[in-house]
Amino acid sequence: MGASAWTQPAREFVVKVVEMGLFSGDFCAAHFLLFLLAIPTLIPGFNTIHATALLWLRPSKQIRAPLYSIKQRSMRRKIIFKCVSPSSFASPLPAARARPHSH
Repeated sequence: MGASAWTQPAREFVVKVVEMGLFSGDFCAAHFLLFLLAIPTLIPGFNTIHATALLWLRPSKQIRAPLYSIKQRSMRRKIIFKCVSPSSFASPLPAARARPHSH
């Protein structure tokens, strides 16, 4: 291992403390931004103001969601169900396999 092997636990401790400090700073900053930016979502019609400010579009010219017929809507729902149901079933499987069993 070498002559400096006995200092390895101290170095690991310092690195761990620094990493935890960086993580906690990022965590606090992200939550501060989340709460700050969540306030405009409570204001009715803010999406119109936001789109006007970002894209310089008048409210009459703003980009809208497409309107689908009933047949298209049901077809899209079937496709989504076919894609989401297997993936939602399969995603917990690796986690269930990785967990060790205690006897």
